[in-house]
Amino acid sequence: MYALYFIIIAAISLAACYYELRALPLVVVSLPLFFKLKFGAAVYLHPTVLFLFCIMLGYAMKMFIRPRYYEMLKEAIARHTLIRANYLFLGLYFFYAGIGILRTQVFDAGLVLRFFLYGIGFSVLPLSILCGTRFTERKFRRFLYGLMGTSLAASLYSLYFIGTTIRSGKALLYGEYSLYHVALGTFGQYINNAGVHIIPKGAKTQFGLYLTIVIAIIFSLLISKQSMMKKWMLWIVFGINSLCIIFTASRLVWLVYFLSLMLLIYLKSSRFKKILLFSSLLVGTGMFIYLFPNNYVVMKLTHSFAISDGRLVFIGSAGERMQYWQECIRLTFKNVFFPFLGMGVIDLKQQHQVVAESLFLWFWVQMGVIGILVLSMIWHQIIRLLGALRQRFTDSCYVVSHLAMGVYVFAIGWLLDAVFAGGDFLDITLMVPFWGIVGLLVGYYRTQSVHSISE
Repeated sequence: MYALYFIIIAAISLAACYYELRALPLVVVSLPLFFKLKFGAAVYLHPTVLFLFCIMLGYAMKMFIRPRYYEMLKEAIARHTLIRANYLFLGLYFFYAGIGILRTQVFDAGLVLRFFLYGIGFSVLPLSILCGTRFTERKFRRFLYGLMGTSLAASLYSLYFIGTTIRSGKALLYGEYSLYHVALGTFGQYINNAGVHIIPKGAKTQFGLYLTIVIAIIFSLLISKQSMMKKWMLWIVFGINSLCIIFTASRLVWLVYFLSLMLLIYLKSSRFKKILLFSSLLVGTGMFIYLFPNNYVVMKLTHSFAISDGRLVFIGSAGERMQYWQECIRLTFKNVFFPFLGMGVIDLKQQHQVVAESLFLWFWVQMGVIGILVLSMIWHQIIRLLGALRQRFTDSCYVVSHLAMGVYVFAIGWLLDAVFAGGDFLDITLMVPFWGIVGLLVGYYRTQSVHSISE
């Protein structure tokens, strides 16, 4: 099985190198269908990284043959502040990684791997912009069908194992990291010559956020008057993916999911429809939580806090997160320069036994004030760009307008996740679909309008 899987990965990689940008949409769509590969003791690499690297390699070879390919890429990077902000972060990361090595005298090979993965992930945006200039409404329709189909397959895969636990009469345990209790998809598994195994690292949040991107797009289609397919078919995909969201047992995923749907109702509905949909969503959610087997959701929510000596205290993973925040802040203020200049990019968990459970906190602790400024610029450009896309795509570009709306509301919810968790923003399994969709939309808009979205 492992040999066959490796042959498939190699064949797709060669095809990606040959077809370069033409293969990018397929790579984005097929993301949840592949298990990760394990290298060394604890290095897990998603095959999509290899596919993207081969696409970049193929495009680089074309640039040597046809200089206009280089001019196209240069123009795409020069036109958008968001792309430049992403690469500014990479340069800052590289610089502060050197500072961290000099300060601690410890070389962490993981820093090099993460720098490579971040570079691959951020490169999806300019490449997908170039790909989007070749897209048509028909291709976007196929792309959306592919997103819905692969997300549905990933959800059914997870629900199959969870259903096995329910049918056996056993209680679902949200705290047990297992396919039979928590929805992980393929994001939480790796394959080797001994079979498929669970990765001892949380992937439920990444899987849940990936599904939320697709769900937001589907819900935008559902509450509109037109439809690219039968509404009952959309409701089935929406329902199955939403059920899988619940089984991720991630409070942040639930929050981003709920916020995305609420924003869609607010932005796309009339006043009467807003009231009706808001009421239905709240009542339906409450009933579902109450009727859910084994009080799975209620137990997860109530395990976040408790009353002690008349005051509210956080417990469980929520309590650990609060404790990590305090430790990170205390660690930063040990040196008078750290709050302003940062302490350098280091492995906080290995060297100080703490985890910066917030993207903004992570940037501040390791890169100081300049890190916060760069991160704020990235998020400002994301919301600004997607807001412009949402307004400029109208019902005349039916499928494209719903893609833009769905990814826009997801980005607002994802910002909330970045504040309270954040590591997912730099995870390749989320960077690929998010930057891929955004880039395709920007590239398509440039071919449809005289005025491009540029800064």
